[in-house]
Amino acid sequence: TWDKICEYTRNKGHYRLLRNAQNQGPALTRNAAVKATSAKLLFFLDADDRFRERHIFLCYRALHPKPGHYWVKTKVFMQDKLHTWWKRAVENSIIINLCVKKECHDFIGGFPTHDLFKKVYAEDLFYSQMLFRFYSGLRVNAETVEYTRRTRNTFDNQLKKFQSLPGQNPEAVPENIEDLSVQVDRYILDYVKYLEDKQAGKSSARPPRKNGVRSSEGV
Repeated sequence: TWDKICEYTRNKGHYRLLRNAQNQGPALTRNAAVKATSAKLLFFLDADDRFRERHIFLCYRALHPKPGHYWVKTKVFMQDKLHTWWKRAVENSIIINLCVKKECHDFIGGFPTHDLFKKVYAEDLFYSQMLFRFYSGLRVNAETVEYTRRTRNTFDNQLKKFQSLPGQNPEAVPENIEDLSVQVDRYILDYVKYLEDKQAGKSSARPPRKNGVRSSEGV
């Protein structure tokens, strides 16, 4: 994959390639990429998935010029038939169908790198929740991206649940999921309070603590 990307971007000065020496996980990797770019609009794409031809154009057209709107969400194409409730839930929580202004990403502190969110696979959900809470956006009624199911990827592991009524086929969860959920909920409340103080320009605004140590870099 890396060789193909290098070949495609050769002699194209508007591309900048970054590569981790080792797997850092999606949150740290995305945050590093955003920090390295001067682009005003951000798109995110995982290796399993695909942008359809008009995705970037439709998102750009929806936002430009649209003062007062800061993100765009599109519909998602999936080969597998999902229950309607779950399809909407997936579209709201994943970020491959999102275009967001960089200023919003910077304000909310990027994707969460707290261990809590890694344990419950909630980095994208947290990011979306903060974005939707603090910024208004637009929705495009077109399936502009493809969310692909491959053997044992996250989508594949949850397919049975996604094809059933909510609550009918719960997936296996860690034994300490209730404790983790309480910790996540508490952290989210603290983080929302931090962003509200930051938005109000309070000099006392500080991100909540990570493992007992107050963070100076956001999530």
